[in-house]
Amino acid sequence: MTRATPPPAAIDAARTAIVEGRIVAARAAVDRLIARWPDCAQAHFLASRLAAVTGDPAREMEALARAAALDPTDPLPPAFLARLHARARQVEQALALARQAEALAGTDAIALDAVATAFAQCGEHRAARDALARAAAAGSLNPAVHFNLGTQAKFLGAFDEARAAYETAIRIAPDYHKAHAALTSLGGMTATDNHLDRLLPLIAATPDPRRRIHVVHAAARELEQIGRHDEAFTLLARGKADLRAVLPPEPVLPPPVEAIAAAVDATALPPAEDDPDGPIFVVGMPRSGTTVVDRILSGHPRCRSLGEPMHAAAILRRASGSTGRALLDQPMLDLLARSKSLVALGDAYRALARGRDGPVVHRTIDKMHLNVLLVGHIMAMLPGARVVCLVRDPLDTVASNFRQLFEFDSPIYRYSLDIEDTARFVIAFRALERLWRDRFPDRFLSIHYEDLVRDPRAGTARLLAFCGLGWDEACVHIERNAGAVTTASAVQVRQPINAASVGAWRRYARQVEPARRLLHAAGYAD
Repeated sequence: MTRATPPPAAIDAARTAIVEGRIVAARAAVDRLIARWPDCAQAHFLASRLAAVTGDPAREMEALARAAALDPTDPLPPAFLARLHARARQVEQALALARQAEALAGTDAIALDAVATAFAQCGEHRAARDALARAAAAGSLNPAVHFNLGTQAKFLGAFDEARAAYETAIRIAPDYHKAHAALTSLGGMTATDNHLDRLLPLIAATPDPRRRIHVVHAAARELEQIGRHDEAFTLLARGKADLRAVLPPEPVLPPPVEAIAAAVDATALPPAEDDPDGPIFVVGMPRSGTTVVDRILSGHPRCRSLGEPMHAAAILRRASGSTGRALLDQPMLDLLARSKSLVALGDAYRALARGRDGPVVHRTIDKMHLNVLLVGHIMAMLPGARVVCLVRDPLDTVASNFRQLFEFDSPIYRYSLDIEDTARFVIAFRALERLWRDRFPDRFLSIHYEDLVRDPRAGTARLLAFCGLGWDEACVHIERNAGAVTTASAVQVRQPINAASVGAWRRYARQVEPARRLLHAAGYAD
C-alpha cells in the first residue's frame, strides 16, 4: 500500500544529492518521489531545486507552482516563485507572490531572503530591507542574510544600519569577502580606526583571485582614505592582474564607432516625437556623474528612476537572436541596419519600464550608463526618448573606473581590469558621444560633469529644459531625495552636489601615466 507521504530518509537523500551536485542520482531520487507520492509538496519543491541547478527555469517555475498549490502554508514555493518572476521582469506577479510568501514566512530566513531578493529586483528596496531585518532579528546565522540587509540599508541611505549588518556578516563568516568590500565602501576610515589589520592578512590567506579581489578593493579603499595612495594603487594593480589571468579571454572594447555609425545610417529612423511622457536615458562612462543626474531628474515629481536596468539590451538581444554576452554585438548591429522599424520593440521597453507605476504614470529614467552603445537603437525604438550623456575629465574617468570594483564576470566591465584598456574604452566612448551629438542634436544632450558640479542650479535648469520638465527646487537638492540608490555612488549622492572628486586623478599621476599617453595620442589629454 502506498504511503501518504514519503519517509524523511527519501526526502533527505534527494536533497543531499542536489546539494552535492550529483545530478543523475538527484534526478532519479526526485523522479521516484514524484512517481510514488505525486501529491507530496516537498517532492515537487525538490524538483524545482533540481531544475534550478540544471538551468531549467520553465521546469523550476512549474514545479514551484505545483508545490505551492499542494501546500499553501509553506512560504518557500511562493518566495522562490516571486524571485523567478522578478528575474523575468514580471513585476506584478513577483510582487504579489512576494507579499504572499512574506505573510507566511514568520522567521524563516531562507524564505525571507528570497522574498527580499524579489522585492529588490522589482525596485521595492524598503520592503526588501524590512524582510531581511525580520530574519536578522530572529537570530539568523546565515551571513548572506546580514550582507543583503546591509546592502539594502546602504541603498536607502541608512549607513549605520548597513555598517552594523556588514559587521555581523563578517563576525559570522570572517572570510566573507564581499562583506569586507561593502563595509569599506561606506567610508569613515582614519589612520587609527580602520580594518587593515584584518584585511591585509586575509588577502594573503585567499588563494582564489576571484574572491581575493574583493578584499584587495577593501584594503585599497581604506589605504586611500588614510592617504596612502601609492600603496593602494599598487595593491589594486596586482590584484586586478591576478584576476585577469584567471578570467576567460573576451573582447574588452565595443564595436568600432564606424560600424555603429554605418548601422545607424542604414536604418530608416522614425521621425522624432515631442513626447511629454517619453523615457529619459542617462548615459556615459561609469563613475562620470550619471547617478548625480539621475538623482536630479528623479527629484522631479513627474519622474521615476528605474536604476540601471538591462531592459534595452535584453529586448534587442532577444530580437536579434544574439547569444553573446556583450552589451552590443554584430547581430544587434545587423538588426538595426536591416529592420524597417523597431518601434514595436519600443512598446516592449515601455511595458517593462512602466512595470510598477500603477494608476500614476511617471516619466521613467533609465541610467544604465553604457546604453551609450545603444543610442542608435534607442532612437529607432523610442522616437520620443531623450538621452542625457555625462562627459567627465578623461583622466578622472580612467582613475575612478580602474579603482572601482565592477561585476568582473560580465564582459561589459572587463576593460576596468587594466589601466590602458580603461583608457581605450574612454577613447571609444568619446568617439560615440561625438557621433550621437552630431547625429541627434535635438534629442541627445552632452553635459560636462565639471560644469554641472561647478554650478548645480544652472546645470539642473539646462537638464530640466532639455527633458521638457518645469523647474522644481527639489531637483537641485539631491541629498534630500529619499529614493533608493543602487549604484557605486550610493554614499556620495546622499551629500549635496559638490566638486570634491574633480582632479582626483592627480593623486595617481605616476600610475595613470600609461593611460595619459594613450589619451594624449587620441587628443583627449595634455
